[in-house]
Amino acid sequence: MQSIQLLIYSHIERETSKLPKPAVIGINGVDASGKTTMASGLDAYLRRRGIPTALIHVDDFHNPRAVRTIDDSPEGYIKHAFDVPRIHTLILDLKRAPGTKTALLLDLDTDAYTNQKIFEVNGDTVIIVEGVLLYRPPLDELSDYRVFLDVTFDEALRRARERDVPKYGEAFLQRYIDRYIPAQKLYLSKNAPKERSQLVIDNNDVRKPIII
Repeated sequence: MQSIQLLIYSHIERETSKLPKPAVIGINGVDASGKTTMASGLDAYLRRRGIPTALIHVDDFHNPRAVRTIDDSPEGYIKHAFDVPRIHTLILDLKRAPGTKTALLLDLDTDAYTNQKIFEVNGDTVIIVEGVLLYRPPLDELSDYRVFLDVTFDEALRRARERDVPKYGEAFLQRYIDRYIPAQKLYLSKNAPKERSQLVIDNNDVRKPIII
């Protein structure tokens, strides 16, 4: 693991050490900003430090295709892409009543609820939640510490081409241009997630993230 990532994880650990537990660390940014990589790295780092964690990916809570495609506009993506009430309920339950929770989640490729995940939380756990559109009502109120990964949309589109085109084809990139990026711009304008985060990281170069 590169030293700069370790410094960032150490910084987050110090900043959140005195928060009442279970505490929720949110990791947000636009599509392809590096949220999953950052969250997984932080999760592994804290576990090595003896701190119990639970990692929640917002992408696991997509609505079925029939719901997601009700409105194909950017506004429709914000409104229909994710099962926000279910995410909210799970996180709130884990904070209020620590224990073991099992969730049957959607497999995006098959559009079926076959992805079972178990979340275990006790009184010392740090809950890491990562995903797009995270710092908006009602989910916003659940994050005790907010991290925002800042990248340009040009860089996000470059990563999307590298990550998603091999799997979904060249045409999928147009979804970013027509729907996902405009939705992110609406979210940034309305909810100001970067301005309201305790930690903002320039992640345009994933090898050299910069705390800003």
